[in-house]
Amino acid sequence: MPAHILTPPTKELVLKLSTKHRRRSVLGILLFGVAFALAIVIVYFDLLEQTKFMKVPYEAPCGDTSSEAQRKGCHFDTMAFSWVPPACYDGELEKEFLSKKDWVWFLEENNNITISPEVVQTGDINVAWVTWEYHQTHCTYMWRKMHRAVAASTPLDGYIRDYHHTAHCEVMLLQDVTDNRKQRESIYIKYPNCGGPDVGHLGWFRVINGKRYHRDP
Repeated sequence: MPAHILTPPTKELVLKLSTKHRRRSVLGILLFGVAFALAIVIVYFDLLEQTKFMKVPYEAPCGDTSSEAQRKGCHFDTMAFSWVPPACYDGELEKEFLSKKDWVWFLEENNNITISPEVVQTGDINVAWVTWEYHQTHCTYMWRKMHRAVAASTPLDGYIRDYHHTAHCEVMLLQDVTDNRKQRESIYIKYPNCGGPDVGHLGWFRVINGKRYHRDP
């Protein structure tokens, strides 16, 4: 049986294999470089976005008390439970929603002590409790208010611009009303800004014991 003789690779073959290996190495380095650069860019813009949110000065056009809000000429939007400047107040829509039903506000979650509409509309009640139906109606009111503001090219307040609230209302409206008919929800007075850039949850705050909180503490 003839023996198989292993012949050494030719110079051309060695050069070809070496060139192919170098190309793969260069391509691998390039791909790694591109991926690394992309990661740096993503991290940079993420940090830039976070820095922007931290540095945006929050303007409180209505102050942080009902008396200060009144002195500044702000309106209390009962359906939004917010003090807003005239430019962000839709009195016509608020009146429409308040006339839909004899809404009831409760002093506490588990008792039937009610707060009169006149007292609620003063904007002095920091926290109240409402029915599940009221909460869902509030969501539709806020969406309509946002739509009307966009259509009329008027400013949006910081509470309605916060996407978190829109997502929250989506969850609320997709739940079965009958399953939560007797459930009460708390509402609290908010102080949003009016117009300007979208700064998310920094666009509004509530006050608890004299301190400002952007969303629930």
